[in-house]
Amino acid sequence: MKNYMLTFAFDGTNYYGTQKQKNLPTVQQVFEDVLSSIYDEKIKFSCCSRLDRNVHGLYMGGNYKVSSEKVKENKLVYVLNRLLPKDIRVYETKEVYEDFSCRYDAIKKTYLYRIDISSIPSPFKANYTFHPIFKVDIKKLNHIKDIFLGTHDFYSFSSEDDEKENTVLTVDNISIKNTEDEIEIRISGRKFLRYQVRYIVASMLEYAWGKVEENDIIERLSTHIREKKRYKVPAQGLYLESVEYDFERSKDAKV
Repeated sequence: MKNYMLTFAFDGTNYYGTQKQKNLPTVQQVFEDVLSSIYDEKIKFSCCSRLDRNVHGLYMGGNYKVSSEKVKENKLVYVLNRLLPKDIRVYETKEVYEDFSCRYDAIKKTYLYRIDISSIPSPFKANYTFHPIFKVDIKKLNHIKDIFLGTHDFYSFSSEDDEKENTVLTVDNISIKNTEDEIEIRISGRKFLRYQVRYIVASMLEYAWGKVEENDIIERLSTHIREKKRYKVPAQGLYLESVEYDFERSKDAKV
């Protein structure tokens, strides 16, 4: 069996996330349908991250195993992009060792959240940014970001679907870029829980809007309780921007 990794990007507007769901369009389903037609066998495709409906992927990794070689590797990008819908593009293919997993062997992921702060938002950015109704205090936003750095129990910033997951995780870096009409928030770490990035950005904005105090956020990080009414920023402003792998270290760990 050969194991191939694909590097690709997608516009999440028309998809119900990356993970396959019954009778709903998903990125995984599209790839499995296209790959199965190419190789004339049933293919299982695995994405590097489980993204939700309307979330976008600027850099995604995915891998699949195949028993035959119907298409040469140097032709695979061309063939895939001819068959895939226009809102998914493959940039590179790479044969990896058999046990490699794009999801479990990632060593760093960076998420980008885009906030449109223009007075009149462009209709062409509606599916790709979040336009809040309140003014964002950039100084407060930069101040509060450091609270999330390091290792914390992010139980209060996770989905009910993560009950069986380890919620103690490390955020390596948070950066904020401010332009005339947009704020970009980047959050990096090895692993994230479902909705974690959207809940972190939401708490940062609540503080920047003056809706909560710094101690309120500190309490969220120190208590193992999910508030009944938690604010979560909309999905369309979120992107998986980059994923890093240490192929040699991952391979050695399997030996």
